[in-house]
Amino acid sequence: MYALTFDIDWAHDAVLDWTLELLDRYNARATFFCTHKVNLGRHEYALHPNYQKEANRRDAIAKLKDIYPQACGVRSHGMEIALGKDFELYESFGIRYDSNYAMQRVKNIKPFFLMNEIVEIPLYFGDAFLVYDRSSFKDRLFNLSHWLSPENGLAVFAFHPIHIYLNTASLDHYNDCRPYFSDHKKLWAMRNKGTGVYSFIIELLNYLKANNYPLNTLKEIDREFRKEMEINVSQACHIKN
Repeated sequence: MYALTFDIDWAHDAVLDWTLELLDRYNARATFFCTHKVNLGRHEYALHPNYQKEANRRDAIAKLKDIYPQACGVRSHGMEIALGKDFELYESFGIRYDSNYAMQRVKNIKPFFLMNEIVEIPLYFGDAFLVYDRSSFKDRLFNLSHWLSPENGLAVFAFHPIHIYLNTASLDHYNDCRPYFSDHKKLWAMRNKGTGVYSFIIELLNYLKANNYPLNTLKEIDREFRKEMEINVSQACHIKN
């Protein structure tokens, strides 16, 4: 199974719209981890709390849950792994899955249960792995045909609209643009015109389309995993009896 996810990170509306228009061109559905109120149309809304600034985790979740009462997934800003005390909190807000655990380019990834019936849906690859690596951008890419096949398990990709808009190629490029996050025109003028995050996601979308690999939301992946686990438990009980 394959999934595209996006951490909105307070992106300017024009920056976010660039990503939404890109997905529309490929008729691709995705999961967006939201930091504020936005209109995503047919995509899945999930929560992106910033525990680094919100000392009270309950308040951080509650504020976002008020905006998106239907949301059932969480990925924290900075990808902080859920702690023991978080599971009861998530359960009280109807959170069913967490997606913070990074397993970069590991084969045969599968979701797994954490505590209190919360499912962890690990990441396979993200644009941050490209941006924060100091080596040549081309050296950081990989042959999609070698890594993406149905036999290799779950592949969840994590992107940021700002990196797609800027076609970010390095941490230095990103940091140069940071002072202008509220000025989308200035950001566009500073956009990388070579190989970067935007060119990578285009390559990925074209590859998935050419091979007829469908995209799932994380909510759908969570649902399928729970069904599979119910079947496994039922079969185990049948064998035991």
